[in-house]
Amino acid sequence: MALAEQLRAISVGNKLMLWAHWSHLTYDEPAARISVGLELRHKLGTRLYTILPLAERGTAIVIFPNRASDDDIGFGWVRSGSDPFAKLMLALSPSPFFLDLQDPAVKNHDAFVGEQSVWVESRAVRLPLTRNTDAIVWVKHVSPPDLSLPLLVMLGGMHYSRTVAVCALLLMALSLSALVRRWRRQAYPRRLT
Repeated sequence: MALAEQLRAISVGNKLMLWAHWSHLTYDEPAARISVGLELRHKLGTRLYTILPLAERGTAIVIFPNRASDDDIGFGWVRSGSDPFAKLMLALSPSPFFLDLQDPAVKNHDAFVGEQSVWVESRAVRLPLTRNTDAIVWVKHVSPPDLSLPLLVMLGGMHYSRTVAVCALLLMALSLSALVRRWRRQAYPRRLT
C-alpha cells in the first residue's frame, strides 16, 4: 500500500492506475484476512475506483491456490452462473461492456442485491459485488494466448503433475501388458486341433 501511495504522489495529477489480484483489492470479502482495498478505501475514499473484469465463458491459464507455492499454474474453464446477475449480464449486450456499480439504478437493481456468483481468478465465488468493487468490465469470452498443447501441458505441469504421473503409469502398464501378451503369443502359439 505504501508503494501505491508513493507512486500516486509522484504521478501527474496524483492519478494512478494499478493492476492487482482481486484478493488484494476487495473491500468487504470476509475471506480476505487483510484487505488492501479496504485500507485504500479508508484512506482515499471515493478517489479510489476499483474495476473488476468478469467473463461469461471461456478458458484461461489460471493460478491455483497451493499451500507450497503461489505459482501453481493450470488450465481452467470460465463459466458464468444462471442466477439473475448472470442472466442480466447476458441480456444487456452482445459485446463486452463497462458497468458502473455505483450508479443508483444499477446498485438498487434486483440482480445486484445480495451476493452474485462470479468467476474470479480461476474459481467461482459468491460475493456482494456492489460492496466489493466500484465497476465491472463484462467480457463475453476469454481464451488464453494461442499456445500449443505441449506448452500448455508444461505451463500446467505443477498443477497437473499427479494427474500426468498417474496417466503415464497407466500408459506404461497398458503398454507392458500388450508387450507381454504379444510375447506370450509368439512364444506359445496356439495349437490347431
